[in-house]
Amino acid sequence: MREEIGIFEDELTGFLRCRFTEFRRKGKRSPTYNLCTLDHLNNDPKTGRKRSPSQRNKVMSDLYQKKYEEKEQSFNELKDEKVVLSESDKHTVTEAIHKYLDDILPSRSVSTRKNFSQQLEFWENKFGDLVLSELTPLDIKNARDELSSPERSATTLNRYLGAFSAVLGCAVKDFLWLDENPCCKIRKLAEPRSRIRFLTLDEKDDLLAECEGDLYDAVQLALLTGARKQEIWRMRFDQINWKHKFLSFYETKTGIPRSVPMSPQIHLILQNRAKSNELRSKYVFPSSMKANSPNSFEKSWENALRRSGVKDFRWHDLRHTSASYMVMAGISLRTVADILGHANISMTFKYAHLSPLHLSSALDVLDEELFSESKGKVKKLG
Repeated sequence: MREEIGIFEDELTGFLRCRFTEFRRKGKRSPTYNLCTLDHLNNDPKTGRKRSPSQRNKVMSDLYQKKYEEKEQSFNELKDEKVVLSESDKHTVTEAIHKYLDDILPSRSVSTRKNFSQQLEFWENKFGDLVLSELTPLDIKNARDELSSPERSATTLNRYLGAFSAVLGCAVKDFLWLDENPCCKIRKLAEPRSRIRFLTLDEKDDLLAECEGDLYDAVQLALLTGARKQEIWRMRFDQINWKHKFLSFYETKTGIPRSVPMSPQIHLILQNRAKSNELRSKYVFPSSMKANSPNSFEKSWENALRRSGVKDFRWHDLRHTSASYMVMAGISLRTVADILGHANISMTFKYAHLSPLHLSSALDVLDEELFSESKGKVKKLG
């Protein structure tokens, strides 16, 4: 919250300003008003001369007193009327955030819950005491920009804004506490183009050659299914439909469950793991320390990656590799989007350049349509 002071020179706006704590309404900031420009305060507009300190003090005192009397009358008139508060005047930012955390966030994915909890803590610390009606797009934008640092990219800042926007969006549509979401008026920061790093065939072989035991199977499944890291690491046997040969992912990043068919290789890997598991754990990759906890491949993955010599590669890039190979094999972008669980097919279009075949066939059709008649005429002339 801003410091509650009476009269002050605001170099940023160029105005002499005043703030009346006496006229503050419950749940609102103390009202602030412009009295005159700093140029008017420092220089007499009639003579053009610079005012002396005593003259400046008299100008400040006179303007302050005049504004005070004016606002005092308005405030007293308002007190005599019955004030009807809107829902946005009744609820604070903290209330909105906590209601979102309790009612909405639990249905989101594990990673989203973790990230949003951290991001919303920032917004609560920043604006928690304000009622919703006091939030302005400019305040929110300035708060987001304050986060900027060498360690935080434009993408990260956009994620912080997105988390707060999700809360305020629910305050509009679900809680009915707001008429509009102020975050919608803030333009997102430009983000770098999406990173697509996928393994060449040689790199794939080099990497798999350095993976041992459970890690070898986990990497294979990641490449064969395009599933995310936690979807592989925390996979359970009750997600497998042996009869109809498909694998289901219930806890996804988008919060929407999806299923993918098991290829013969996927089926073989999971079948062998079920046999070796002997019902000791519900997890396909159980921890060696606790059978009823999922494994973590962080250390073994880093060691295998280092030994393989594959550079600039992360576990998530196995997902990129799977998607890239599917597209290069001629699988449609719509099918790839369904397998990966993309909420919007536009996310899948970043792989489109890997499949020029559909462009080539389209031009073949155009060629046929535009020139088939002229080709026929050429044949007749011949």
